[in-house]
Amino acid sequence: MQTFRSEVIPDFFEKKISYKNKSAFIGSCFTENIGKKMENLRFPVLTNPFGILYNPVSIAECISLCLKGLDFFEKDLIFFNDKWLSFKHHGRFSNEDRKEVLATINMELQLGKLFLKESNLLFLTFGTSWVYKHKETNQIVANCHKIPSNEFEHFSLGLSEIVDIYVQLLDELHRFNSGLNVIFTVSPVRHWKDGPVNNQKSKSTLILAVHELVKKFDFVSYFPSYELMMDDLRDYRFYSDDFFHPNQMAIDYIWSKFKETYIDVKSIEIAEEVNKLNKALAHRPFYPNSQAYKKFIESNIALIGYLKSRISGSGFEKDLQYLIMERKKYFGE
Repeated sequence: MQTFRSEVIPDFFEKKISYKNKSAFIGSCFTENIGKKMENLRFPVLTNPFGILYNPVSIAECISLCLKGLDFFEKDLIFFNDKWLSFKHHGRFSNEDRKEVLATINMELQLGKLFLKESNLLFLTFGTSWVYKHKETNQIVANCHKIPSNEFEHFSLGLSEIVDIYVQLLDELHRFNSGLNVIFTVSPVRHWKDGPVNNQKSKSTLILAVHELVKKFDFVSYFPSYELMMDDLRDYRFYSDDFFHPNQMAIDYIWSKFKETYIDVKSIEIAEEVNKLNKALAHRPFYPNSQAYKKFIESNIALIGYLKSRISGSGFEKDLQYLIMERKKYFGE
């Protein structure tokens, strides 16, 4: 049969992960999509301990600071628009309460250190090579936090700059955790505000930098999420309404490729059962007093018991408590 698309097949990855392995996901909003998929399926993962990050410098700083495990203090924050914030973090860390900002940042930083020490997989997604440098502090920022643009210098990182930063960082990572495999990818989300030509130059720079790193380190590889979107799914029906972000159908397709590449078969089978449970827990009964609903509750309590026997520390306690309360509420048991 004649084919009508150019399917992208990721390179084979031998050291597949399971529910016994921790994984860390750091980078752009595409990283959030894959990381959240893993979280929902109850894999032990950490997603973006500094929030969503787009450029290679900010991602590298996040990892380096987690490796060092040094706390942030008031001097590391700025106060703008009635909020305390960090130039190294996403806006979700910003708050009117300085102590709360520091507590959240430092808690996530220590969690990041723990995960990087114990993880088998680190998945990094570069979004853009374009960066903003704050003129007063002379630092490349992860987020401008709506501070006026004239306070920043806007420019693109060069290929050699990115490679040099990550050669040093990857050496540090390997000394910190010799069992860690690093997977790079480039986000398929286009940064249109830089213009179509500058966006393409940016993505090309990132891809070239990553492949230089793949050649230098045997524990580093590449997942072609950008190519999956641009070549395999070459159609606007796979985009959201803004025509820049992948829609749910595209995310699910790229996730399927990720899952087949990096997760072992037994864990995929368990994940399918977890997905059944997630769908069941999202269900709200039309007739909660019926025997059918009672049977539904009992079957899902049994499913949780099975999953707890297969996944250690999986955190089904809240789900189990919810089902037990539902049973008591409607059936007095």
